[in-house]
Amino acid sequence: MIKTGDTVYFRMVVNEQKAKDIKDDSYLQLANIISSSVFNGVPVNVDLTDNNFKTNRSLRFTKMDTEDYGTKISAGNIEVYSKQGVSKEEAVMLAGWLDKLDGDTGDTKSFQLGKNGDGQYIVSMVSDPESSATVPDNDYYDLAGLMSDSVFNGVPLILQLTDNTFKAYQSFKSGN
Repeated sequence: MIKTGDTVYFRMVVNEQKAKDIKDDSYLQLANIISSSVFNGVPVNVDLTDNNFKTNRSLRFTKMDTEDYGTKISAGNIEVYSKQGVSKEEAVMLAGWLDKLDGDTGDTKSFQLGKNGDGQYIVSMVSDPESSATVPDNDYYDLAGLMSDSVFNGVPLILQLTDNTFKAYQSFKSGN
C-alpha cells in the first residue's frame, strides 16, 4: 500500500487470466472495506498487478453502499454481527458459546444475530451450500435446539444457513 495525499493505493498481485473474469465491483467492494475499516474512510484506489508489481489495471475509488451486517463481536475464531433489536450481551453470549462449542480451528466462522418481525431470534451462519448439503438436516435442527437451550434459555430460534452476505438459503427452527 502506498499513500499519496488523501488517497491510498492498494496494489494487488492477481492472475491476469482469472482477474479478467472478476467484476470491478468485487475489487471496489474490497477497497470500500479497506477504506472504512483501516483508513477511516480515506479513498482507496486499487492497482491490479502482475507478480513483478507491474500495473495491469487501475480502479479509481468509488464509494459503494455496503451492507450493514451489524456490530461485530469476536470470541476466538468466531465473529457474531448483532443487528438492531439484539443486545450486545446476547451477541457476546452467543459468540462465547460458539467459540467453546467449535474450539479453535483457525478458520474464522461468521454469524449474525437478529430478530424477525415476531421478535424471534434468528441466528444466521455463513456456510458453503455444497458443504452444508453433506450434513444431515437433523444435525442443524439439533444445533438450533442446543443453541436455544444453552444461550437463549429455551426461547425458540431459527438457524439460517447463509452465503457470506448473510442471504439465507436454508432454515431450521429449534424444537422441530
